Amino acid sequence: HRDEILRRSQRFVTLLNRTVSGRMISEIQSCRSKGQRVAVVSSTAVEILRSWAKQYEIKYVYGNELEYDEDGYFTGRFVSRCDEKEMRNRIKGL
Repeated sequence: HRDEILRRSQRFVTLLNRTVSGRMISEIQSCRSKGQRVAVVSSTAVEILRSWAKQYEIKYVYGNELEYDEDGYFTGRFVSRCDEKEMRNRIKGL
């Protein structure tokens, strides 16, 4: 269910915060202070990516978009996939 995916995404955020270097966070802040756009582009589900990006106020988040049924359950399909080619296209589109 979508709510469960969002809840579990918080565990991923905790893990990711342990692995992201202070240098990377400094670079994000530096780019934003110069008026540059910062994006997270990954093949991870956007629900998870948004949870992480929110804490750094990153507005552009691109990843795999999961399909949910009318009751909020993941169908096993994707609305869109963010493979390597798509990642490059999305970055170019910024």
